[in-house]
Amino acid sequence: MAEATLAISFGMAGRTIEIDTVDREFADETGKIRILQPGTESADKIRKFVSCGFPLPGIDLIVDDDDDNRLPDLHIGHIFIRSPSLMREYVDNPTETTRVMRPDGFMDTGDLGYLRNGQIVVTGRSKDLILYRGRNIWPEDIEWTAEKVSPLAPGDTAAIAIENETGEDTVILLVQCRLAEEAARQDLVATIHAAVSQAIGISCKVILIPPRSLPKTSSGKLARSLARSLYLTGLL
Repeated sequence: MAEATLAISFGMAGRTIEIDTVDREFADETGKIRILQPGTESADKIRKFVSCGFPLPGIDLIVDDDDDNRLPDLHIGHIFIRSPSLMREYVDNPTETTRVMRPDGFMDTGDLGYLRNGQIVVTGRSKDLILYRGRNIWPEDIEWTAEKVSPLAPGDTAAIAIENETGEDTVILLVQCRLAEEAARQDLVATIHAAVSQAIGISCKVILIPPRSLPKTSSGKLARSLARSLYLTGLL
């Protein structure tokens, strides 16, 4: 992350990459991690997360809930760090500085994750998380499910959430579509909706948008927050 120089955590020398195979539905419903043995569940019921290693010397790393209470291992929460190499403030932006910096020196990284035996595992960005009927849904699960539908390709979708009057999220799935015939477009919408409903157990509104219209970050990653803003302003 840009606010910390040069790193926060690192794997141990000589060790292979450690991957947690996680019960996706259990995590969605409870916010807790249940680690499974690889091959014991079908692919649509699991998520795999790569361990980011141990915090480097001099770096304090904690995982807290929404009320800044410390969480035990295998509980998903907000990742905070405190370090001599951490930035002091955002230049000329005291509002944003106050939002992320706590009085005790810990900074909200904006990431969600969990600790496991001293190692940190990142599960996603907190601003991207979707609340659906008491469940926390990872947008990647929705996107990857939809992108299995022909003729979609990886990177063709963006799952965002719009808060409704009850405080819950309406799930919007933006889909880059190359089909011209209206019948084929409607078939695609119906197939995507059914695939997401069956695999994730949610109902989403599928919106077809032109090819190459989903915004990307400077590093080529999907910019979901910008996609959401463009959708709300009618620019998609």
